[in-house]
Amino acid sequence: MGLKPYLLLACLCVSSGVLAKNGSVKISVGQEGNYRIVNVTGLADELTVNKVMVNRNQCNPSLSNPNEAYTLKFGATQSYRYMLYNSMSGKRYHCDVVEIVVETDQGAWTFTPTS
Repeated sequence: MGLKPYLLLACLCVSSGVLAKNGSVKISVGQEGNYRIVNVTGLADELTVNKVMVNRNQCNPSLSNPNEAYTLKFGATQSYRYMLYNSMSGKRYHCDVVEIVVETDQGAWTFTPTS
């Protein structure tokens, strides 16, 4: 069988940027300018997201992040932004994502980045 299947699997995992997924949501993390971005994508036909908590609320959230429950359709994505650097004050914020908790009407899940 060789190493080819394992190498292919490793490449797919590294290139996808997906931290985790389950039957209802998929999570990905990135960076955009001065912000860490956490994307929540719906994998169910209709999903109510009640709360998303990053690093046990230790990251500095953007004021534009949802703070009320919302409905996420299949394939739709909601982004959450967490400030890393405030260019007005020069202050830096630590937000290396190590845990994401998503609470929905279909259950709660904890996601952790893979190394």
